[in-house]
Amino acid sequence: EAASNTNGVHERYIIDFEGRSLADAEAWPELLSIVRERVKPERDGLKDTADGVRLKERWWLFHRDRPELRGALRGLERCFVVSRHTKHLAFGVQPTSVVFGDALNVLAFDDFGRFGVVQSRVHEVWARLLSSSLEDRLRYSVTDCFETFPFPASAEATADRGERLHTLRTKWMTEQEEGLTELYNRLKDPESK
Repeated sequence: EAASNTNGVHERYIIDFEGRSLADAEAWPELLSIVRERVKPERDGLKDTADGVRLKERWWLFHRDRPELRGALRGLERCFVVSRHTKHLAFGVQPTSVVFGDALNVLAFDDFGRFGVVQSRVHEVWARLLSSSLEDRLRYSVTDCFETFPFPASAEATADRGERLHTLRTKWMTEQEEGLTELYNRLKDPESK
């Protein structure tokens, strides 16, 4: 969804009490009422497996909470993301206030210098060399492609170019009402104008 989204506005929302107790969640009665009405019945119907019991007991909490990711993003206004399975290695910029899907790799930094490095052709060659694939798509693995990449000691040299790339891509996608996937399809299509 993120790769085809032109303006960064999300179409789906969740209620996330961020691990708070039920007593603390009651500070938001309208939200808790929605969760009680829409989530609790579904959770109550789960089988009594270990996961099912845990979800029944903690029915008001978001099922796929990622506290370690939340901690890594704390203090950042934005982060960089890339689909785990992708035709084009195109990193997007997202606010850290969103809840990310499990098919998305989230990079917990906010500077355009490192963005410029990961979006570079050098990093793409590295990623394609070290990653696996799914059908004809790259399977970008943070442990294989990002953590092993020999980042330069300083990424300051790429900061201006990284920010400019982001600005130009965003402008083009907004004007064309297309997302990253469509943009990179056009860039790599010799017939595209």
